Amino acid sequence: MTLSLTLISPSCKKNINSPELPGNAGPSQMSIPWPGLASSPWPMYSHDPQHTSRSDYRGPQQGKLEWIFNTGNFVYSSPAIDQGGSIYFGAENHFAYSVTSSGSQSWGLLGGGGDASPLIGSDGTIYFYGTGVSQVHGLFSYDMSGNLQWEFSFGSWEALSSPSISIDGQNVYFLADSVFALRRDGLLHWKTALPDSDFAHYALAISPDGSTLFVPGYKGIYALDTSGVLKWKYSLPITSSDPAVDNQGNVYFAMGNILYSLDSGGTVRWIYSGLDRINEDTGPAISRDGTIYITGAALYSIDYSGALKWTYNLPSSTYSQCIPVIDLDGTIYFGRNTARTTADSINFLAINPNGTLKFQMCLRSTDGTVPDIDSHPTISSDGKIYVGSDHPHGFLVYKIG
Repeated sequence: MTLSLTLISPSCKKNINSPELPGNAGPSQMSIPWPGLASSPWPMYSHDPQHTSRSDYRGPQQGKLEWIFNTGNFVYSSPAIDQGGSIYFGAENHFAYSVTSSGSQSWGLLGGGGDASPLIGSDGTIYFYGTGVSQVHGLFSYDMSGNLQWEFSFGSWEALSSPSISIDGQNVYFLADSVFALRRDGLLHWKTALPDSDFAHYALAISPDGSTLFVPGYKGIYALDTSGVLKWKYSLPITSSDPAVDNQGNVYFAMGNILYSLDSGGTVRWIYSGLDRINEDTGPAISRDGTIYITGAALYSIDYSGALKWTYNLPSSTYSQCIPVIDLDGTIYFGRNTARTTADSINFLAINPNGTLKFQMCLRSTDGTVPDIDSHPTISSDGKIYVGSDHPHGFLVYKIG
């Protein structure tokens, strides 16, 4: 395996399989102001443009199901939450939904539904990626009432990306076959193809100062400036996960069963290779003390210096490809797949920051079967979690208190 850096310009008991280490706490990780993004509890995929997956609010303490919303098709999308507490998400029936905090549908529209998660801008605009009436793939812009403002078509190219937004809110970034920057009015600002005939993949993250876009691809991680010019590339032999970025500008991502940390210039800080069954669309989350969490055959807790703190193992026949989220207290929430048996029906967990179980749940489909929970959970300001379900009969979004 060859790794290279190219510089272009300057059942769930506590189950710890290694002794818990004190860990090296890193610099404090604080929320980064982002005027272009809605000032809401969870305005976009992975919470913020750095993909920290870290909430400013305390999450559920007991794990009680409050309501379910049935879309009629799989929900991989991660709900976004606006300032009033309403949630927005897509489903595999190509519908984009707006649902109140009480579980009532405000609107559901054909256009923008799919795997991707929506983004809410500071002006209340909601951006969805998905498929429209014309059956072409595009980025859709809606107002809060569900009125379509514009649609930018990517033609037949089907992406798995979620949109991000510039620090001033003037440009929306998206990954399809290339990296796209769209203006707020839906017109193309610029488009950049990656070198070596690579394809952009999943969702880009942005540096804390808003000056650098970190783009995952099939062959590496790429750093672009906000005009689309390549700054550096870190080569990989297979697909990278979504990146996450800390307050110091360090970049974290997984490739295969390896977790990487690069500094802002693309130089390796550390590599941790002790992961198992990491899915390519499972990215890391960053806690307030710099601990990195990532899911696979276990929930892995890795400190700021790249040392394993603990693992919380999942049953051997299963794994998680759900990006974990972290609440104000450091509690980690995530979904997983199951063997769909009475003995193994747990598909949602909350883990304390020391690796012990807070609570676990079996979120069922309306027919009583146990679906996979691959949707990225989101945390509201009143301490609730919203999360979707998928295979085999998971057509639901759940509210957990």
